[in-house]
Amino acid sequence: MAQLFIALVETSIVSRTGSRQLAGVGIAAGVYALFFLLAIGTVTSMTPLVSEAYGRADRVVMRKIAHQGLILAAGAGAVLALVLEVFSPVIVSLVGTRETAEFSVDYLRGAALGLPFWALYVAVRCISTAVGRSGVGTVVLWLSVPVHAVLCLALVRGAGWIPALGPFGAGLALAATPSMALLATWTLLRLVKVGVLAELLRLPVAFDRRQFRRVVGLGTPFAFRIAIREGVLPIAMLIAAPHGILVVTVQVVMAKLSEWGSSLGLGVATAVGSRVGYLDGAGARDRIRVAITGGVLCAILYGLFLSAGLVVFGDGLTTVLVGAELAGNLGSVWQLVWPVTVWLFVICLQAPFVGAQSGLRDGAGGLACVLVGEWAIGLPSAYFLAESLDTTVVGIWLGLSIGELATLVLYWIRIEFLLTRPKRGGNVLAA
Repeated sequence: MAQLFIALVETSIVSRTGSRQLAGVGIAAGVYALFFLLAIGTVTSMTPLVSEAYGRADRVVMRKIAHQGLILAAGAGAVLALVLEVFSPVIVSLVGTRETAEFSVDYLRGAALGLPFWALYVAVRCISTAVGRSGVGTVVLWLSVPVHAVLCLALVRGAGWIPALGPFGAGLALAATPSMALLATWTLLRLVKVGVLAELLRLPVAFDRRQFRRVVGLGTPFAFRIAIREGVLPIAMLIAAPHGILVVTVQVVMAKLSEWGSSLGLGVATAVGSRVGYLDGAGARDRIRVAITGGVLCAILYGLFLSAGLVVFGDGLTTVLVGAELAGNLGSVWQLVWPVTVWLFVICLQAPFVGAQSGLRDGAGGLACVLVGEWAIGLPSAYFLAESLDTTVVGIWLGLSIGELATLVLYWIRIEFLLTRPKRGGNVLAA
């Protein structure tokens, strides 16, 4: 949720500079999300791997895996940042519109600088979560929200000797925030000595080929699953683009509101994944369904909470995001919010099954579920409903919800298969 407030601040500040700037940054944020998720997706494999070793009380393996994740995070983040810096004009030309391309490229070139720091911060968070000690990183990121707000406002609109940089300034602010959060989190975890974390983060970082291959081997399908899943919304932006700048702006606003469900869903998925990995490592697979059931109950509670909040505060949130003048041009907010609310609830229900699949180290299975449910079913449904319904954005979100329901069913079937199949290869589940 702290990351969502960072995005909320950014959108609110950029929207005051104009609707084209808002649309440009909205499109660029979708592109950036794909690179961000590729950078961090591979290191998310550390959570089930470290938690499994934690269940076996094997601290040597825990530290080796943690170090390989940090090495991978730094390398992947740096490479993807370079690619985004060099090729952002080409990428934007494929997914953006001509009237917003300049603002999209400016934002991406600023934001790309932060990719290695985000990847390293998330790596530290994955290590912390695997041993049930994620509080320090959470507090630090919340404290980063007001700092990011000040930075973003100063760089976008100018302040004193700082020139107004517009979308490029918003990107720079997004790049600076994780570097500060990483430095503060690492320092506190080393000083406070929270549980086993001080030992896991002790320098120097040592390379271990066998554990590096494990992290990459499991993390690669994780990364593609996450990136392909999040790639649905940028593709949905392409469906909206031919219908005009106002429709694109509405889609940007709805996508920003939808991020609340993704964020809370990620929290549930991470908790369930860490618990399932621990139980699997400890040889208590008979208790995994209990962990999943607990995650489902949390997901239902969060889904109802989010849905109610969006219905009640949808108008206010939209006004905060884009300002009163532009919000008045968007039409009936309720007509736009209810299909996003449906999508949010389904996303929350998916979360414990996503986490269980990660905890069981089933990378290829999760990737297949997303490809079939969200891409083969969801996106075609979104396209046809967008063309056939009077309100394009409503059609897009209803189609996406159909895809998420299909993915939820596929996740459930896959997990039941994994839990009923005899375990092979000791503590390693074959994908």
